Amino acid sequence: MAKGKVGVVGLGIMGGAFRAEPRQVGWHVVGYDVDPARRRAMARAGVEIASDVAALAAAVPTVITSLPKPVALEATRRPSSRHASVGW
Repeated sequence: MAKGKVGVVGLGIMGGAFRAEPRQVGWHVVGYDVDPARRRAMARAGVEIASDVAALAAAVPTVITSLPKPVALEATRRPSSRHASVGW
């Protein structure tokens, strides 16, 4: 049984590493990345893949972001009508 859930936005080099450690100690990891290949690779590694950032935020109490540039973070958190329900 999982200890809890944690979300990871950005599944590249650092985000991919973040997904491994929590899983090894019993946490359920939900991830999202804009790159479909990264999403597929992390799904094969046992990460639950969210359909988008809003779905990830709605599914977990804690979100870790691992993004390469400030502009990527801004694009990720940019409000949309779907984000309104999770307080973004």
